[in-house]
Amino acid sequence: MKNTIIALIAIVAFTSCDEFLDEYPSKKSNQPIKTTEDLNLLFNNIIDYASEYNFAAMCATDNAAVDTFHYYFQPRIFTDYNSLGWFLWDDYVLKNANEHRDWVTEFGKIGKANLVFDFLGEVEGTEAEKEELRYEAHFIRAYSYFNLVTVYCLPYSEENAGELGLPLRTTISVEQSLERASLQETYDFIEADLLMALGTNKTEWNGKPWRAGLPAVEAFAARFYLYKGEYDKALTHANNALNAHSQLVSYEDVMYQDGELYNWLGLGSMYPYTKIMTSADIYNWPELYYIRFLPQRTYYQHAYPSEKLINLYDSTDIRYDALFVEGVRIGTSISPYVGYAFLGAGNDIPSGPTTGEMYLIRAECYARQGNAEQTRANVEALRQARYKADEYEALDYPAGEKELTQLVIDERNREFPFTLRWYDLHRINRDPLLDNVDITRTFYSLNGNLPELNAPLKTYQLEAGSRRYAFPLAENEIISSGGELEQNTY
Repeated sequence: MKNTIIALIAIVAFTSCDEFLDEYPSKKSNQPIKTTEDLNLLFNNIIDYASEYNFAAMCATDNAAVDTFHYYFQPRIFTDYNSLGWFLWDDYVLKNANEHRDWVTEFGKIGKANLVFDFLGEVEGTEAEKEELRYEAHFIRAYSYFNLVTVYCLPYSEENAGELGLPLRTTISVEQSLERASLQETYDFIEADLLMALGTNKTEWNGKPWRAGLPAVEAFAARFYLYKGEYDKALTHANNALNAHSQLVSYEDVMYQDGELYNWLGLGSMYPYTKIMTSADIYNWPELYYIRFLPQRTYYQHAYPSEKLINLYDSTDIRYDALFVEGVRIGTSISPYVGYAFLGAGNDIPSGPTTGEMYLIRAECYARQGNAEQTRANVEALRQARYKADEYEALDYPAGEKELTQLVIDERNREFPFTLRWYDLHRINRDPLLDNVDITRTFYSLNGNLPELNAPLKTYQLEAGSRRYAFPLAENEIISSGGELEQNTY
């Protein structure tokens, strides 16, 4: 193979199917892809699509507590999967990693989508079946490229349009170049895929919530256009998503029994689910349009909230009372400090679009119009589902666009810690309406990729506008591409 990306695409496309197929397509049977059903099976494995290994979202924001105390208790959380580099925005550590798991897995999903495109003209099946596969493949590719571009490229803006984007893969052929397109070309590519996916007529996939129907595509479109700053489009797509599905879960109903939090061996998170819910139940969490999770159990629990994040909550907010857990588990150990936990003993954090996200996207779009009434209606709809009814007091809503918008941004941070904050920092720091955010950490100095435990502590800073918002590619990817991939510069 010409390089590791092509090898990855070929390997993932053919071997990951072994986990869920009795017959081809699988590497063992080595039978050709003949029908639309063969292609459909490529999208049928929840393990391949539910998890997002987005270390930037988990580790790199001001949501994360990173200090010597945490390191002293559990050094492994700073070293597994090269997380020290993400925590400290350190390009040396990340460049010298063997691989980046998010890069590998997201290009694996892109590879499956491209495999479908390559075979659609050759397989047997109805035109309707082929169209649905085409729509879904466009969506999968758009979603994965968006995740990658917000980690490995600078934030989207007119000033950054000519900066490095991503290699735009449209086929599994080894002949296609791996040269990185511009940032603008990358976003245009994602948007073109998204617009194609919006053509689907399918609303759901019969108990397969990791497969994308139209409400999921609409919800992702709302996220995409909010990120780009195209607020009219974001509002339209959020409305479309909520018109299809708008359920909010009452945390009071699911997280308490006789007025007390559910608990199971002190593991925290959504307590009834740690005891009685299966994985299938968790994957059908009612607020999710599309199943995607940051799987903390893989990371030995990285979601340690900063004081800045904790201070955003009041004590009656169930999101704080139930989900910020003292003595949270790390592997088989119980930590001496607070951790953020969600959805069962595995502590997976939902990162796919939710109904709560759509309410807050609508609220932000209205806030930017100065519409306090509609901002209030959408924020309050969410907040009332997150408090006990007899303890809830509504927020005070200011009149100014800046103050209203900041109120919604703060609510997004309470609702989506460790998931959407990375995207929001990109937006905030290019937005003249909002104040920039600089992030500072105090930690050990590094000697290569190892902390110098006896040296003076060092201050690390991620400033608004820093080129370190584009994380470096692993050098192994540069080498294996034969020099076609270009590294980010700092």
